[in-house]
Amino acid sequence: MPLYRASLQTLGAIVLLALALACHGKNNGNGSTATISGTVTYLRVPLVKDAQGVPTGLADASNASNLQSLPAQGIVIRIYQQVAETNLDGSTKNAWILAQSSTTSSTGAYAATVPTGRATMVEVTSSFNGGSQGIQLIAESQGINSTTPVSDRMWYALRKAADGSIQAGTNVPTSMLAGDSVVNFSVGLNDEWWIYNPSITSSTGVPPFIDQAVLETTVPGRTPGLGTGSRVLAIGDTIASFVTAYGTASPGTILYLHYWPGLDSGGSYVEYDRSRIALSLASSSYFGTIRGGPANDDAWDPGVILPMLARNVLYAANLVRTFSVPLNPLFPPGAPLSSLSADMARIEGLAQAMAANVLQSPYLADTQAPDASGKTLASLVDIRDTSSLSPAQLTPTTAPAIRAFAWEVILKANSLPTPGLPSDWATINALAAARFFMAPGFPTNGGTTATTTTHDFEPLNLYSQITRLKELKATT
Repeated sequence: MPLYRASLQTLGAIVLLALALACHGKNNGNGSTATISGTVTYLRVPLVKDAQGVPTGLADASNASNLQSLPAQGIVIRIYQQVAETNLDGSTKNAWILAQSSTTSSTGAYAATVPTGRATMVEVTSSFNGGSQGIQLIAESQGINSTTPVSDRMWYALRKAADGSIQAGTNVPTSMLAGDSVVNFSVGLNDEWWIYNPSITSSTGVPPFIDQAVLETTVPGRTPGLGTGSRVLAIGDTIASFVTAYGTASPGTILYLHYWPGLDSGGSYVEYDRSRIALSLASSSYFGTIRGGPANDDAWDPGVILPMLARNVLYAANLVRTFSVPLNPLFPPGAPLSSLSADMARIEGLAQAMAANVLQSPYLADTQAPDASGKTLASLVDIRDTSSLSPAQLTPTTAPAIRAFAWEVILKANSLPTPGLPSDWATINALAAARFFMAPGFPTNGGTTATTTTHDFEPLNLYSQITRLKELKATT
């Protein structure tokens, strides 16, 4: 039977099918239901800023008082249950099914209603709400360049029985669900995750690999006791903050985002040219990676992750239009970003400003492990800075000029002065300027309709974004 990765779009159908099939078994509950609810929180190493709002690096994580306990937003929760199946010889056996799923709210809360009288397990996954499509954080020790087919790549998972217990010595902790239950998860910096293949058999809702989960720290090269911990949920929380502002963080279809502690992928990026991905691995998905190197780990860096998500949205907006950018619009770090094509300048210029809008700050920080001097700031971008540009480069085809202009739009949308103070920036509502960054309606700027096809008048560019400011405020 075919297996599916159970993206957010297919989960509903799978769950309904699984429940319907489960009703045909024996001893599969007493006909009543109960609600499993709870909250998921995680510890975050925060970014430290000076009195002027300029980031100086990460807080000292060895001091517990520096850590922040935050709700984990947009995280997919799975509820698994065991049902009895009858074999051809009349004997019975228990089988797992995916009984229900939920997604954590802005407060980290979740709830799901499932049948009682069944052995039940609750699972926190590394699958995130990406808006229009799901984003899955992949636990692959070889990273984005692995030769493992996407259908076999692992998720991170935390598991508890329905009574909230963890139960040492088993990778599938369960308890009989008798009534409503509260199961909370509080994830520390170095907690160990299970990793497993999360595929679901489409016709039955059965997860065939559920009992094959292994602790991530048993993989060669990892240290027992030093798990990925709250980094998984920090990445998901950053994605959720972007989705809240812009509605989606997807490049157009499911994004498989790879992260493995200790693995330096050379940066955090999404590969938009899917022809570079072997057909034997995946043919209709996007692959991306978040740097997890020992010296530079981007899991704590929304200033790195948010621009990557913004490029997803800006790139995807071009795919259905008359004009489109090349398959991979990204340039190497440090490359000159002037004299670009107008549509590529739009992507590169607006991406960092979209991140700044969410962060309520013009500064985008890339942090690192402490160096010999104790410094934890690898690099810092001030999106307002155009000092490296000549007067002739202050044009709509220069990315730094566009991002600086976009910051002014953000301030004006929030009725704030220029340049403003950190106390002013703290009042920024990302939704106030969100429309400016999203693609305008189709067609643009006087586009015409041929016999059967609607055409844009020109490629998307800074001016087509400015026209969005003329729309009624009720327009999204």
